[in-house]
Amino acid sequence: ISEMIKSTESNISLDDFINYWIYLYESIHYHLYQQSIGFGEMMFLDEVCDLSGLSLQQFNPYFVTKIMKPWLRMTQSNYPETTRWIYILKPPTIVNLAWNLVTPLLSQGTVDKIRFEKKFEGTADDFCSNSSE
Repeated sequence: ISEMIKSTESNISLDDFINYWIYLYESIHYHLYQQSIGFGEMMFLDEVCDLSGLSLQQFNPYFVTKIMKPWLRMTQSNYPETTRWIYILKPPTIVNLAWNLVTPLLSQGTVDKIRFEKKFEGTADDFCSNSSE
């Protein structure tokens, strides 16, 4: 995504990227609200991120400062209680470095929600199926 946003030939801007996520989160919020009313209790989202194949090249300074930082600021300022847990599947070794860079950008509440699943061998779909049983 960073290459698409940086490119002068691309019609994707950072505003488009952030607006896409705002639309997505608003839709999720609406559905969580409807489900909460229907079940009579608060409903939350569990996020599953499969990071297999992530490289240092993808996690470059431009991405961190120009894309990830504004995205994290937007999500934490406007949607802090949407997510119950964030599962990170198969984090490569670069995640240790990335974690040190990203953690200061996160609230303590968000940091506490993150779970690293280093030994899980299946797909994200497998993880979701196993965790819902």
